[in-house]
Amino acid sequence: MNVRGIRIADVSKNHQLNEKMSGLTIRLHRAKAKLLGTAARDIAVPFEIACECGHRITGVRKTSSQQASCSACGSVRFVLPVNVYPSTRLVPSEVISGSFSARFLAATRELLPNSPSAPLESPEHRAGSRGDRVRQRIDETDPEENGRTTEHREAEDNVSSSVSARKTGGRAKWAEDSDTRRPQTDRPAERPVAQPSLPTLNVKRVARRTFTPFRLLMAGVLLAAGTTAWWTWNRSRLENARQSWRESMDLADTALRDGQLAELETALERAVSAASILQRADSEVQSVENLLIQTKAVNHLSAVDIVAELNSASERGGLLSQDRADTMESVLKTGWYFFDCRILVADEDRALVRLNLPLQVAGRAVDIEATSSLLTAAATSISGSSLLFVAKVESVSPPDANNDRWKITLDSESCALVTSAVHANDVGLDTSESSPVLQQLSQQQEFISVTDLFALQKTDQQRKAAEQKGKEQ
Repeated sequence: MNVRGIRIADVSKNHQLNEKMSGLTIRLHRAKAKLLGTAARDIAVPFEIACECGHRITGVRKTSSQQASCSACGSVRFVLPVNVYPSTRLVPSEVISGSFSARFLAATRELLPNSPSAPLESPEHRAGSRGDRVRQRIDETDPEENGRTTEHREAEDNVSSSVSARKTGGRAKWAEDSDTRRPQTDRPAERPVAQPSLPTLNVKRVARRTFTPFRLLMAGVLLAAGTTAWWTWNRSRLENARQSWRESMDLADTALRDGQLAELETALERAVSAASILQRADSEVQSVENLLIQTKAVNHLSAVDIVAELNSASERGGLLSQDRADTMESVLKTGWYFFDCRILVADEDRALVRLNLPLQVAGRAVDIEATSSLLTAAATSISGSSLLFVAKVESVSPPDANNDRWKITLDSESCALVTSAVHANDVGLDTSESSPVLQQLSQQQEFISVTDLFALQKTDQQRKAAEQKGKEQ
Protein backbone atom coordinates (compact mmCIF):
# COMPACT_ATOMS: atom_id res chain seq x y z
CA MET A 1 0.00 0.00 0.00
CA ASN A 2 2.86 2.33 0.87
CA VAL A 3 4.51 1.61 -2.45
CA ARG A 4 1.28 2.27 -4.32
CA GLY A 5 0.78 5.54 -2.49
CA ILE A 6 4.31 6.66 -3.31
CA ARG A 7 3.82 5.86 -7.01
CA ILE A 8 0.55 7.80 -7.17
CA ALA A 9 2.20 10.73 -5.39
CA ASP A 10 5.07 10.65 -7.88
CA VAL A 11 2.63 10.74 -10.80
CA SER A 12 0.78 13.66 -9.27
CA LYS A 13 4.04 15.52 -8.69
CA ASN A 14 5.07 14.94 -12.30
CA HIS A 15 1.69 16.22 -13.52
CA GLN A 16 2.02 19.34 -11.38
CA LEU A 17 5.57 19.87 -12.65
CA ASN A 18 4.44 19.59 -16.28
CA GLU A 19 1.59 21.97 -15.55
CA LYS A 20 3.96 24.53 -14.10
CA MET A 21 6.36 24.18 -17.02
CA SER A 22 3.49 24.67 -19.51
CA GLY A 23 2.30 27.77 -17.69
CA LEU A 24 5.86 29.13 -17.57
CA THR A 25 6.25 28.55 -21.32
CA ILE A 26 3.03 30.45 -22.01
CA ARG A 27 4.16 33.31 -19.75
CA LEU A 28 7.53 33.49 -21.50
CA HIS A 29 5.82 33.51 -24.91
CA ARG A 30 3.48 36.31 -23.84
CA ALA A 31 6.30 38.31 -22.25
CA LYS A 32 8.42 38.01 -25.40
CA ALA A 33 5.54 39.11 -27.63
CA LYS A 34 4.78 42.16 -25.49
CA LEU A 35 8.46 43.10 -25.23
CA LEU A 36 9.01 42.92 -29.00
CA GLY A 37 5.66 44.58 -29.84
CA THR A 38 4.26 41.52 -31.66
CA ALA A 39 1.43 40.78 -29.26
CA ALA A 40 -1.28 41.31 -31.86
CA ARG A 41 0.25 38.60 -34.05
CA ASP A 42 1.68 36.09 -31.58
CA ILE A 43 -0.80 36.04 -28.67
CA ALA A 44 -3.98 34.05 -29.28
CA VAL A 45 -7.11 35.99 -28.35
CA PRO A 46 -10.22 33.84 -27.74
CA PHE A 47 -13.78 35.03 -28.27
CA GLU A 48 -17.17 33.98 -26.94
CA ILE A 49 -20.43 35.15 -28.54
CA ALA A 50 -23.93 34.49 -27.19
CA CYS A 51 -26.24 33.10 -29.87
CA GLU A 52 -29.98 33.82 -30.00
CA CYS A 53 -30.72 30.17 -29.29
CA GLY A 54 -28.87 30.35 -25.95
CA HIS A 55 -25.77 28.52 -27.14
CA ARG A 56 -22.34 30.16 -27.01
CA ILE A 57 -19.99 30.36 -29.97
CA THR A 58 -16.33 30.20 -29.03
CA GLY A 59 -13.06 30.24 -30.90
CA VAL A 60 -9.86 32.21 -31.51
CA ARG A 61 -9.75 35.55 -33.32
CA LYS A 62 -7.72 35.82 -36.51
CA THR A 63 -5.82 38.68 -38.12
CA SER A 64 -8.81 39.24 -40.41
CA SER A 65 -12.53 39.13 -39.80
CA GLN A 66 -14.30 35.77 -39.92
CA GLN A 67 -17.74 34.19 -39.71
CA ALA A 68 -18.49 31.61 -37.05
CA SER A 69 -21.46 29.23 -37.19
CA CYS A 70 -23.47 28.14 -34.18
CA SER A 71 -23.29 24.37 -33.71
CA ALA A 72 -26.80 24.30 -32.25
CA CYS A 73 -28.96 26.34 -34.64
CA GLY A 74 -26.55 26.88 -37.56
CA SER A 75 -26.83 30.69 -37.59
CA VAL A 76 -23.77 32.67 -38.70
CA ARG A 77 -22.17 35.44 -36.64
CA PHE A 78 -19.58 38.00 -37.66
CA VAL A 79 -16.36 37.96 -35.58
CA LEU A 80 -14.04 40.96 -35.46
CA PRO A 81 -10.32 40.40 -36.05
CA VAL A 82 -7.60 40.74 -33.42
CA ASN A 83 -7.40 44.21 -31.93
CA VAL A 84 -4.14 45.70 -33.20
CA TYR A 85 -4.54 48.90 -31.17
CA PRO A 86 -3.48 49.45 -27.54
CA SER A 87 -5.92 48.96 -24.67
CA THR A 88 -8.33 51.71 -23.74
CA ARG A 89 -10.71 52.16 -20.84
CA LEU A 90 -13.52 50.41 -22.70
CA VAL A 91 -11.73 48.13 -25.19
CA PRO A 92 -9.08 45.73 -23.84
CA SER A 93 -6.15 44.64 -25.98
CA GLU A 94 -2.93 42.65 -25.73
CA VAL A 95 -1.02 45.36 -27.59
CA ILE A 96 1.34 47.51 -25.51
CA SER A 97 2.16 50.94 -26.89
CA GLY A 98 4.64 53.55 -25.83
CA SER A 99 8.35 53.37 -25.19
CA PHE A 100 10.54 50.34 -24.62
CA SER A 101 10.27 50.82 -20.87
CA ALA A 102 6.47 50.43 -21.04
CA ARG A 103 6.79 47.20 -23.04
CA PHE A 104 9.51 45.94 -20.67
CA LEU A 105 7.29 46.65 -17.64
CA ALA A 106 4.38 44.75 -19.25
CA ALA A 107 6.65 41.80 -20.05
CA THR A 108 7.92 41.77 -16.46
CA ARG A 109 4.37 41.66 -15.10
CA GLU A 110 3.75 38.58 -17.25
CA LEU A 111 6.60 36.75 -15.51
CA LEU A 112 5.47 37.65 -11.97
CA PRO A 113 3.47 34.93 -10.16
CA ASN A 114 -0.27 35.45 -9.80
CA SER A 115 -0.12 38.20 -12.40
CA PRO A 116 -3.60 39.38 -13.48
CA SER A 117 -2.42 39.44 -17.08
CA ALA A 118 -1.24 35.82 -16.98
CA PRO A 119 -3.08 33.33 -19.20
CA LEU A 120 -6.11 31.77 -17.59
CA GLU A 121 -6.38 28.02 -17.40
CA SER A 122 -9.46 26.24 -18.60
CA PRO A 123 -12.05 25.16 -16.00
CA GLU A 124 -11.34 21.52 -16.80
CA HIS A 125 -7.62 22.03 -16.10
CA ARG A 126 -8.29 23.73 -12.76
CA ALA A 127 -10.72 21.03 -11.68
CA GLY A 128 -8.28 18.28 -12.64
CA SER A 129 -5.52 19.94 -10.67
CA ARG A 130 -7.70 20.15 -7.55
CA GLY A 131 -8.59 16.47 -7.89
CA ASP A 132 -4.93 15.55 -8.23
CA ARG A 133 -4.04 17.52 -5.11
CA VAL A 134 -6.82 15.82 -3.08
CA ARG A 135 -5.66 12.43 -4.33
CA GLN A 136 -2.07 13.30 -3.49
CA ARG A 137 -2.94 14.28 0.10
CA ILE A 138 -4.80 11.00 0.55
CA ASP A 139 -1.87 8.97 -0.77
CA GLU A 140 0.68 10.80 1.40
CA THR A 141 -1.12 10.17 4.76
CA ASP A 142 0.26 7.82 7.41
CA PRO A 143 0.24 4.02 6.92
CA GLU A 144 -2.65 3.59 9.30
CA GLU A 145 -4.87 5.68 7.08
CA ASN A 146 -3.60 3.82 4.06
CA GLY A 147 -4.87 0.61 5.59
CA ARG A 148 -8.45 1.69 5.38
CA THR A 149 -10.99 -0.38 3.57
CA THR A 150 -11.53 -0.13 -0.15
CA GLU A 151 -15.05 1.20 0.42
CA HIS A 152 -13.71 4.15 2.41
CA ARG A 153 -11.18 4.99 -0.33
CA GLU A 154 -13.86 4.83 -3.02
CA ALA A 155 -16.05 7.20 -0.98
CA GLU A 156 -13.20 9.70 -0.79
CA ASP A 157 -12.61 9.32 -4.51
CA ASN A 158 -16.28 10.12 -5.05
CA VAL A 159 -15.90 13.24 -2.92
CA SER A 160 -12.88 14.28 -5.02
CA SER A 161 -14.79 13.63 -8.23
CA SER A 162 -17.78 15.61 -7.01
CA VAL A 163 -15.56 18.60 -6.21
CA SER A 164 -14.10 18.40 -9.68
CA ALA A 165 -17.56 18.08 -11.22
CA ARG A 166 -18.81 21.19 -9.41
CA LYS A 167 -15.84 23.19 -10.71
CA THR A 168 -16.34 22.10 -14.31
CA GLY A 169 -20.13 22.11 -14.36
CA GLY A 170 -20.21 18.33 -14.77
CA ARG A 171 -23.77 17.74 -13.64
CA ALA A 172 -23.97 14.34 -15.30
CA LYS A 173 -21.05 12.99 -13.24
CA TRP A 174 -22.54 14.33 -9.99
CA ALA A 175 -25.88 12.78 -10.84
CA GLU A 176 -24.25 9.38 -11.38
CA ASP A 177 -22.40 9.55 -8.05
CA SER A 178 -25.54 10.57 -6.17
CA ASP A 179 -27.83 7.95 -7.67
CA THR A 180 -27.10 5.63 -4.73
CA ARG A 181 -28.14 8.31 -2.21
CA ARG A 182 -31.51 9.48 -3.61
CA PRO A 183 -34.51 7.80 -5.15
CA GLN A 184 -34.82 7.25 -8.86
CA THR A 185 -37.91 9.48 -8.99
CA ASP A 186 -35.93 12.53 -7.80
CA ARG A 187 -33.66 12.50 -10.86
CA PRO A 188 -34.17 15.74 -12.82
CA ALA A 189 -35.49 15.56 -16.35
CA GLU A 190 -32.85 15.35 -19.01
CA ARG A 191 -32.37 18.47 -21.10
CA PRO A 192 -33.44 17.88 -24.70
CA VAL A 193 -30.66 17.98 -27.26
CA ALA A 194 -30.94 21.00 -29.54
CA GLN A 195 -31.50 19.97 -33.13
CA PRO A 196 -29.57 21.95 -35.75
CA SER A 197 -31.72 23.99 -38.06
CA LEU A 198 -31.10 25.80 -41.30
CA PRO A 199 -29.88 29.40 -40.91
CA THR A 200 -32.48 32.08 -41.52
CA LEU A 201 -31.71 35.12 -43.65
CA ASN A 202 -32.49 38.43 -42.01
CA VAL A 203 -32.66 40.93 -44.86
CA LYS A 204 -32.61 43.97 -42.60
CA ARG A 205 -29.60 42.72 -40.71
CA VAL A 206 -27.72 41.87 -43.90
CA ALA A 207 -28.54 45.26 -45.40
CA ARG A 208 -27.50 47.01 -42.18
CA ARG A 209 -24.20 45.13 -42.14
CA THR A 210 -23.58 45.62 -45.85
CA PHE A 211 -24.49 49.30 -46.15
CA THR A 212 -22.70 50.58 -43.11
CA PRO A 213 -22.14 54.33 -42.65
CA PHE A 214 -18.43 53.87 -43.29
CA ARG A 215 -19.02 52.01 -46.54
CA LEU A 216 -21.57 54.58 -47.69
CA LEU A 217 -19.11 57.35 -46.87
CA MET A 218 -16.33 55.63 -48.80
CA ALA A 219 -18.68 55.02 -51.74
CA GLY A 220 -19.54 58.71 -51.77
CA VAL A 221 -15.85 59.64 -51.68
CA LEU A 222 -15.07 57.26 -54.55
CA LEU A 223 -18.03 58.57 -56.56
CA ALA A 224 -16.94 62.15 -56.03
CA ALA A 225 -13.34 61.31 -56.96
CA GLY A 226 -14.45 59.40 -60.05
CA THR A 227 -16.77 62.19 -61.16
CA THR A 228 -14.04 64.77 -60.69
CA ALA A 229 -11.54 62.68 -62.63
CA TRP A 230 -14.02 62.13 -65.48
CA TRP A 231 -14.89 65.84 -65.59
CA THR A 232 -11.20 66.78 -65.70
CA TRP A 233 -10.48 64.24 -68.44
CA ASN A 234 -13.50 65.32 -70.50
CA ARG A 235 -12.61 68.99 -70.13
CA SER A 236 -9.06 68.31 -71.30
CA ARG A 237 -10.39 66.19 -74.16
CA LEU A 238 -12.73 68.96 -75.35
CA GLU A 239 -10.01 71.57 -75.08
CA ASN A 240 -7.65 69.44 -77.16
CA ALA A 241 -10.43 68.92 -79.73
CA ARG A 242 -11.01 72.68 -80.02
CA GLN A 243 -7.31 73.30 -80.52
CA SER A 244 -7.12 70.47 -83.07
CA TRP A 245 -10.09 71.94 -84.98
CA ARG A 246 -8.46 75.37 -85.23
CA GLU A 247 -5.08 74.00 -86.27
CA SER A 248 -6.61 71.60 -88.81
CA MET A 249 -8.72 74.32 -90.43
CA ASP A 250 -5.67 76.55 -90.77
CA LEU A 251 -3.75 73.71 -92.41
CA ALA A 252 -6.73 72.92 -94.67
CA ASP A 253 -6.99 76.52 -95.89
CA THR A 254 -3.30 76.58 -96.68
CA ALA A 255 -3.37 73.22 -98.49
CA LEU A 256 -6.48 74.16 -100.51
CA ARG A 257 -4.94 77.45 -101.54
CA ASP A 258 -1.74 75.73 -102.63
CA GLY A 259 -3.60 72.88 -104.34
CA GLN A 260 -2.04 70.20 -102.07
CA LEU A 261 -4.94 67.74 -101.99
CA ALA A 262 -3.07 65.02 -100.06
CA GLU A 263 -2.29 67.39 -97.17
CA LEU A 264 -5.83 68.75 -97.47
CA GLU A 265 -7.32 65.29 -96.95
CA THR A 266 -5.25 64.71 -93.79
CA ALA A 267 -6.15 68.10 -92.32
CA LEU A 268 -9.86 67.65 -93.08
CA GLU A 269 -9.90 64.21 -91.45
CA ARG A 270 -8.47 65.67 -88.25
CA ALA A 271 -10.99 68.51 -88.36
CA VAL A 272 -13.95 66.14 -88.80
CA SER A 273 -12.69 63.95 -85.93
CA ALA A 274 -12.38 67.00 -83.67
CA ALA A 275 -15.88 68.15 -84.61
CA SER A 276 -17.23 64.71 -83.71
CA ILE A 277 -15.68 64.98 -80.22
CA LEU A 278 -17.13 68.47 -79.83
CA GLN A 279 -20.50 67.15 -81.11
CA ARG A 280 -20.76 69.95 -83.63
CA ALA A 281 -23.28 69.64 -86.48
CA ASP A 282 -23.47 73.21 -87.81
CA SER A 283 -23.26 74.26 -91.44
CA GLU A 284 -19.50 74.84 -91.24
CA VAL A 285 -18.87 71.27 -90.14
CA GLN A 286 -21.21 69.94 -92.84
CA SER A 287 -19.34 71.91 -95.52
CA VAL A 288 -16.03 70.56 -94.22
CA GLU A 289 -17.29 66.97 -94.37
CA ASN A 290 -18.60 67.46 -97.92
CA LEU A 291 -15.21 68.90 -98.88
CA LEU A 292 -13.50 65.88 -97.29
CA ILE A 293 -15.59 63.43 -99.37
CA GLN A 294 -14.84 65.18 -102.66
CA THR A 295 -11.16 65.41 -101.69
CA LYS A 296 -11.03 61.66 -101.07
CA ALA A 297 -12.80 61.08 -104.39
CA VAL A 298 -10.34 63.21 -106.37
CA ASN A 299 -7.34 61.60 -104.60
CA HIS A 300 -8.67 58.09 -105.21
CA LEU A 301 -10.40 58.26 -108.60
CA SER A 302 -11.00 54.92 -110.22
CA ALA A 303 -8.86 54.10 -113.23
CA VAL A 304 -11.67 51.96 -114.68
CA ASP A 305 -13.76 53.25 -117.60
CA ILE A 306 -17.35 52.13 -117.03
CA VAL A 307 -18.26 52.03 -120.73
CA ALA A 308 -15.12 50.14 -121.69
CA GLU A 309 -15.62 47.56 -118.94
CA LEU A 310 -19.25 46.97 -119.85
CA ASN A 311 -18.32 46.64 -123.51
CA SER A 312 -15.68 44.00 -122.63
CA ALA A 313 -18.43 41.77 -121.24
CA SER A 314 -20.06 41.49 -124.69
CA GLU A 315 -18.80 38.88 -127.11
CA ARG A 316 -19.09 38.81 -130.88
CA GLY A 317 -22.63 38.98 -132.13
CA GLY A 318 -23.79 40.88 -129.01
CA LEU A 319 -23.82 37.85 -126.75
CA LEU A 320 -23.09 38.43 -123.09
CA SER A 321 -20.13 36.69 -121.43
CA GLN A 322 -21.60 35.39 -118.19
CA ASP A 323 -18.24 34.97 -116.47
CA ARG A 324 -17.25 38.53 -117.30
CA ALA A 325 -20.66 39.85 -116.22
CA ASP A 326 -20.40 38.14 -112.84
CA THR A 327 -17.08 39.84 -112.07
CA MET A 328 -18.19 43.25 -113.33
CA GLU A 329 -19.38 44.43 -109.92
CA SER A 330 -16.06 43.76 -108.18
CA VAL A 331 -14.24 45.60 -110.96
CA LEU A 332 -16.42 48.72 -110.95
CA LYS A 333 -16.53 49.00 -107.12
CA THR A 334 -12.85 49.99 -106.96
CA GLY A 335 -12.36 53.72 -106.47
CA TRP A 336 -14.55 56.80 -106.97
CA TYR A 337 -16.18 58.24 -110.08
CA PHE A 338 -16.72 61.84 -111.17
CA PHE A 339 -20.06 62.69 -112.83
CA ASP A 340 -21.15 65.80 -114.75
CA CYS A 341 -24.73 65.35 -115.91
CA ARG A 342 -28.33 66.18 -115.21
CA ILE A 343 -30.26 64.16 -112.63
CA LEU A 344 -33.85 63.03 -113.05
CA VAL A 345 -35.98 62.38 -109.95
CA ALA A 346 -37.72 59.03 -110.57
CA ASP A 347 -39.40 58.67 -107.15
CA GLU A 348 -39.25 61.58 -104.72
CA ASP A 349 -40.71 59.61 -101.81
CA ARG A 350 -38.00 56.98 -102.10
CA ALA A 351 -35.38 59.59 -103.11
CA LEU A 352 -34.69 57.56 -106.26
CA VAL A 353 -32.83 59.45 -108.99
CA ARG A 354 -31.43 58.43 -112.37
CA LEU A 355 -28.53 59.95 -114.22
CA ASN A 356 -29.46 61.41 -117.57
CA LEU A 357 -26.72 59.58 -119.48
CA PRO A 358 -27.87 57.90 -122.70
CA LEU A 359 -25.32 55.11 -122.64
CA GLN A 360 -25.44 52.19 -125.09
CA VAL A 361 -23.10 49.19 -124.76
CA ALA A 362 -23.33 46.52 -127.47
CA GLY A 363 -26.92 47.46 -128.15
CA ARG A 364 -27.91 47.37 -124.46
CA ALA A 365 -28.91 50.45 -122.49
CA VAL A 366 -27.19 51.33 -119.21
CA ASP A 367 -29.17 52.74 -116.29
CA ILE A 368 -27.25 54.49 -113.50
CA GLU A 369 -29.38 55.33 -110.48
CA ALA A 370 -29.05 56.08 -106.80
CA THR A 371 -31.27 56.32 -103.73
CA SER A 372 -29.84 59.57 -102.35
CA SER A 373 -31.67 62.32 -100.52
CA LEU A 374 -28.78 64.69 -101.27
CA LEU A 375 -29.00 64.25 -105.04
CA THR A 376 -32.80 64.42 -104.90
CA ALA A 377 -32.73 67.72 -102.98
CA ALA A 378 -29.97 69.12 -105.24
CA ALA A 379 -31.84 68.16 -108.43
CA THR A 380 -34.97 69.84 -107.10
CA SER A 381 -33.20 72.98 -105.85
CA ILE A 382 -30.82 73.42 -108.82
CA SER A 383 -33.19 72.48 -111.60
CA GLY A 384 -32.46 72.91 -115.29
CA SER A 385 -28.72 72.42 -115.01
CA SER A 386 -26.34 69.54 -114.61
CA LEU A 387 -24.66 68.61 -111.34
CA LEU A 388 -21.03 67.98 -110.57
CA PHE A 389 -20.75 65.23 -107.98
CA VAL A 390 -18.68 62.21 -106.97
CA ALA A 391 -19.86 58.75 -105.89
CA LYS A 392 -18.86 55.10 -105.61
CA VAL A 393 -20.59 52.11 -107.20
CA GLU A 394 -22.61 50.00 -104.76
CA SER A 395 -23.87 47.20 -107.06
CA VAL A 396 -24.03 46.13 -110.72
CA SER A 397 -26.86 44.04 -112.19
CA PRO A 398 -26.13 42.49 -115.62
CA PRO A 399 -28.88 41.94 -118.22
CA ASP A 400 -31.08 38.90 -117.82
CA ALA A 401 -34.02 37.26 -119.58
CA ASN A 402 -36.52 39.71 -118.06
CA ASN A 403 -34.52 42.91 -118.51
CA ASP A 404 -31.98 43.39 -121.26
CA ARG A 405 -30.35 46.43 -119.61
CA TRP A 406 -27.36 47.07 -117.38
CA LYS A 407 -28.22 48.53 -113.98
CA ILE A 408 -25.58 50.34 -111.92
CA THR A 409 -26.51 51.55 -108.43
CA LEU A 410 -24.45 54.25 -106.72
CA ASP A 411 -23.66 54.28 -102.99
CA SER A 412 -25.73 57.05 -101.39
CA GLU A 413 -23.32 57.57 -98.46
CA SER A 414 -20.45 58.31 -100.89
CA CYS A 415 -22.32 60.98 -102.86
CA ALA A 416 -21.00 64.54 -102.50
CA LEU A 417 -21.39 67.68 -104.58
CA VAL A 418 -18.21 69.28 -105.93
CA THR A 419 -17.85 72.84 -104.59
CA SER A 420 -14.12 73.57 -105.06
CA ALA A 421 -12.52 74.88 -108.24
CA VAL A 422 -9.27 73.19 -107.23
CA HIS A 423 -10.95 69.78 -107.26
CA ALA A 424 -12.77 70.48 -110.56
CA ASN A 425 -9.53 71.62 -112.15
CA ASP A 426 -7.74 68.50 -110.87
CA VAL A 427 -10.18 66.22 -112.74
CA GLY A 428 -9.71 68.18 -115.98
CA LEU A 429 -12.57 70.70 -116.00
CA ASP A 430 -12.09 74.26 -117.24
CA THR A 431 -12.22 76.55 -114.22
CA SER A 432 -11.26 79.80 -115.87
CA GLU A 433 -13.15 82.97 -115.03
CA SER A 434 -15.28 82.78 -118.16
CA SER A 435 -16.10 79.11 -117.71
CA PRO A 436 -19.67 78.17 -116.70
CA VAL A 437 -18.15 75.61 -114.30
CA LEU A 438 -17.42 78.34 -111.76
CA GLN A 439 -21.05 79.43 -111.72
CA GLN A 440 -22.16 75.83 -111.29
CA LEU A 441 -19.72 75.33 -108.40
CA SER A 442 -20.97 78.53 -106.78
CA GLN A 443 -24.59 77.34 -106.94
CA GLN A 444 -23.68 73.99 -105.43
CA GLN A 445 -21.68 75.68 -102.64
CA GLU A 446 -24.66 77.88 -101.82
CA PHE A 447 -26.91 74.81 -101.73
CA ILE A 448 -24.53 73.02 -99.35
CA SER A 449 -24.38 76.00 -96.98
CA VAL A 450 -28.18 76.14 -96.51
CA THR A 451 -28.93 72.38 -96.46
CA ASP A 452 -28.82 70.06 -93.46
CA LEU A 453 -26.61 67.35 -94.93
CA PHE A 454 -26.51 65.30 -91.72
CA ALA A 455 -30.31 65.05 -91.67
CA LEU A 456 -30.30 63.83 -95.30
CA GLN A 457 -27.65 61.20 -94.43
CA LYS A 458 -29.67 60.01 -91.45
CA THR A 459 -32.78 59.69 -93.64
CA ASP A 460 -30.87 57.55 -96.16
CA GLN A 461 -29.50 55.32 -93.39
CA GLN A 462 -32.95 54.77 -91.90
CA ARG A 463 -34.45 53.98 -95.31
CA LYS A 464 -31.64 51.54 -96.09
CA ALA A 465 -32.05 49.79 -92.72
CA ALA A 466 -35.80 49.45 -93.28
CA GLU A 467 -35.28 47.94 -96.73
CA GLN A 468 -32.72 45.50 -95.37
CA LYS A 469 -35.09 44.46 -92.59
CA GLY A 470 -37.89 43.95 -95.13
CA LYS A 471 -35.67 41.69 -97.23
CA GLU A 472 -34.74 39.56 -94.21
CA GLN A 473 -38.39 39.10 -93.26
